[in-house]
Amino acid sequence: MINEFKSGYCHNLIKKSFFISLLIGLSWGIFIWKLYLAKPRLEIHSIGAPNSTGTFLGISLIFLICHLLQKKYQILKSQILKNKELIFYFFILFLLIVAIILNGSRGMYIGLIASLSFLFIRFGKVNKNYLFLFFFVSLLLIIGILVYPELRVRILDPYSMYERFDNWYRNLQCFKINPITGAGDYNCYLDPDNLFITILSKTGIVGLISFFIMVYFYLKQFNYNKFIIAFLIFILTNGIFETTFKHEAAITFIIVSYITGYGKNSDS
Repeated sequence: MINEFKSGYCHNLIKKSFFISLLIGLSWGIFIWKLYLAKPRLEIHSIGAPNSTGTFLGISLIFLICHLLQKKYQILKSQILKNKELIFYFFILFLLIVAIILNGSRGMYIGLIASLSFLFIRFGKVNKNYLFLFFFVSLLLIIGILVYPELRVRILDPYSMYERFDNWYRNLQCFKINPITGAGDYNCYLDPDNLFITILSKTGIVGLISFFIMVYFYLKQFNYNKFIIAFLIFILTNGIFETTFKHEAAITFIIVSYITGYGKNSDS
């Protein structure tokens, strides 16, 4: 349905609404949930558990970086401090990185590494001025890992990974009940925190093939836009450790795809 919004006014309204709501969510997560309430991991409670929040934050970070790359001509004029819009974007970028550090979802980190590496290879060769943006993001993430002890402990803690492996095994047994069309909502199903095992367990081989067909037409619809590919790389890589296409994360993915696809440029 979102593709029906064709006018520039609707596009700008959706884009502004997304960034304003993102700013509100980040402010709540950082200053209220984490700092004031002193919760162990940053979570935007309306989105869901910390890993779901991590998926949302990762999609938002990749989208914001892509959006800044689309605005390359404004960035390369070296007048960022005089451009209120770019100041706003870089402020949100900073808050996003802080939120990602405080959230600590390992699957989200792996997805970010894969997606940012793709963008670095694709755009770093085009213009070395883009390297500043990637350097800025990478530096803040590395500093966060070094100075935030809770994040270091979480990254090195194997317990939750073993628990996830158990969930993967359980749901693969669920898949065996009906490998062709899946076991549906049998009692054996428990969210395995894995996008591909979820699809196999609930819809079988037919569902997994249909999913990849959907991905193909998604890329084709946006004419293989490089930014769209970056979103997919993140969502699929993170999907190894989180059921990414669900609830708010799926809605966010659709919204950022629309905004990016509408505003794509010749470098896409």
